[in-house]
Amino acid sequence: MKKTVFLFFLLLYAGGLFAQHTVTGKVTSAEDGITLPGASILIKGTTAGVISDMEGMYSITAPDPNAVLVFSFVGFQTREVNIDGRSVIDMALEPSILALEEVVVTSLGISREKKALGYAVTEVSGDDISQVKETNVINQLAGRVAGVVITQSTSGPGSGSRVVIRGNNSLTGNNQPLYVVDGIPVDNSGFGSAAGSGTANYRRNDYGTGISDINPDDIKSISVLKGPNAAALYGSRAANGVILITTKQGAEKSGLGITVTSNLTFETPMILPEYQNEYGQGKDGNIPADWNEFYTSTGGSWGPKLDGSMQYYYTAEDDLRPYSPQPDNVKNFFRTGSNFVNTVALDYGGQNASVRFSYTNTNTNSVLPNSDLKRHNFNIRATANLTRRLSVDTKATYFKQDANQRPALGTEGIMAYLYDMPRNIDIEDLKDYQNDDLSVKSYQKESTGNPYWILQHDVNQDRRNRFLGFAKINYDFTDHLTAFIRIGTDRVTQNIESIEQYGHWFYSTGRFSFSTRTTAETNADFLFMYDRDFGNFNLSVNAGGNSMYQTYESYSISGDDFKIPTKPIVSGANTINTPGYTPLREKKIHSLYGSAQLAYRSAIYLDVSGRNDWSSTLPENEWSYFYPSASLSFLMNEIFGLKSSILNYSKLRFSVAQDIQTSTQMWEN
Repeated sequence: MKKTVFLFFLLLYAGGLFAQHTVTGKVTSAEDGITLPGASILIKGTTAGVISDMEGMYSITAPDPNAVLVFSFVGFQTREVNIDGRSVIDMALEPSILALEEVVVTSLGISREKKALGYAVTEVSGDDISQVKETNVINQLAGRVAGVVITQSTSGPGSGSRVVIRGNNSLTGNNQPLYVVDGIPVDNSGFGSAAGSGTANYRRNDYGTGISDINPDDIKSISVLKGPNAAALYGSRAANGVILITTKQGAEKSGLGITVTSNLTFETPMILPEYQNEYGQGKDGNIPADWNEFYTSTGGSWGPKLDGSMQYYYTAEDDLRPYSPQPDNVKNFFRTGSNFVNTVALDYGGQNASVRFSYTNTNTNSVLPNSDLKRHNFNIRATANLTRRLSVDTKATYFKQDANQRPALGTEGIMAYLYDMPRNIDIEDLKDYQNDDLSVKSYQKESTGNPYWILQHDVNQDRRNRFLGFAKINYDFTDHLTAFIRIGTDRVTQNIESIEQYGHWFYSTGRFSFSTRTTAETNADFLFMYDRDFGNFNLSVNAGGNSMYQTYESYSISGDDFKIPTKPIVSGANTINTPGYTPLREKKIHSLYGSAQLAYRSAIYLDVSGRNDWSSTLPENEWSYFYPSASLSFLMNEIFGLKSSILNYSKLRFSVAQDIQTSTQMWEN
């Protein structure tokens, strides 16, 4: 009887296995064909599901060839599809109707109905961004905006991210979008960062990009402008798209409001390499009989099979240990990382004025020992209606960041030493790197570094200070004509200190590098805005100008061979390399721009725009260049009354734009 019951359940289990059905495919946007990375594919009625990869591809195993798949993505309509025995199902998701009806922030900070635009714009609310906080706020756009690919750096907390909108426009140049915060362009460059601006020093560290300085708790919304039509009013810097960030203002309601938020997340390495545990440290399949030769000439797992026999160990000449595998010697090096973010915000609103102050403290511990990051964000914004027609808007933000032991990349990075560790080495023994006459105390002298020495004894610190602010005056001439003038500035100073201490396995007499750089940009602009209805027509015209002034300067110094082992200072080095100094460089661009939209019965929209720049860094015969664009949109459902449960929104649009990029970026000395 027991055998019969067992056989019955075995047949049921086997039947379930044979009934499983694998489906693969690609998820795209029906609007423009762009792949949707991070789209969710679920088996209806269960919690089983997968997400699409960076190419929009997915693979899912269903328990039944007739199961139903549910496809969803932020900003798009959810679709349910019966598998019907198919093995390939490609899905094109339609944009959400609610999203198309909403008002979004567009070029120059002007709010418009999304359905009236002749180009693609996606807006993400600040609430979505601040739910789970990251040290780089731009990473929160991953999987939320179609056509936007975000590649995060592997250099730990606060490192840069590479953002590409609708693919690369250049094989060798910068493909990063322009970032605009409350109408003020911000510097997104970074030392050794994913933005592609080079390396800060010989360590090849990623010290983050400017956009990571923005506090997610201060963000009201983020709009992503795609394509040259969307970004034409911002000039050549917007050739790769624009990301507009709008921050919060004081509450409109009367009285004082206090908001306190805390966010705590933990992280551990998701994937580690799979290691063999059959062979241990040695050379040519052997372990040298002489301990000194063993210590100085053999590294990696090129010895004989791990048989548990007593063999020489690197810690001492008379130390014999079982020649056995240590399967967790890499895993045990990492710790549980954490990110603790606390924000206090004060709002005060009245009938004619409002003010908001916020302070955010961030403490981040990396998964690497002794690697951490600390931040302080101070932000204040005040608005006031001085008269019925005159109003002002001001903002000031101060950012301070201190980072310690960011992991280096490349052949001198932590992982390069850790992943090559012989399989018989106990990671705990490497912690005792200073209690030995062989000062570094690693398992192979001079060619393999001790990761604990790097993170606990060497110095790798950077400090970043930033001020961002603006003042804006608005005036309503009539109910149809308004204007504003605004001036804003963004100034960043970054200091980097790197020291390989005396006794280093490769730089035995020590080495140091100190550097400082300062970038600043000031923008002054004005804009006239006219909007009026004429029967079935609506005319909207905007015209303005901008004057941009950039500066950059830096200096660095490096040296080696410390006179006093415990004093890694400039005056204490026997060798000083030629100091690097970049004197003040300047760049100016003056611009005039304008746009106009003619709408007919909220069904047909004609948009034209143009911008002309005059750059101080180009030859006189090339210093002026023009960016025109035009688009024509038809809302078919409004024109022909095409409304049904199947097709309740349809749009046909045509656009053309010209982008001019200078062949080189130059400065005035």
